[in-house]
Amino acid sequence: MFNSSIDINCIINCAAYNAVDKAEDDVEIATKINVDGPKNLALSGVNTVIHVSTDYVFDGTAHKPLTPLDKTN
Repeated sequence: MFNSSIDINCIINCAAYNAVDKAEDDVEIATKINVDGPKNLALSGVNTVIHVSTDYVFDGTAHKPLTPLDKTN
């Protein structure tokens, strides 16, 4: 939990392990960065967490804003 004396309205997470080929060999650190980090932000108590994705999750061909319910590709 964040320090309650600080009023945080939103977290924007731009952190990612995005060396895709290397991540396949370095699973532990990639998991800490790409799974555990966002999970901890989601559990932080801040109401809004924006997670910036890469085209390795979404292929960049969408012609509308994406939602968490959109299929990855």
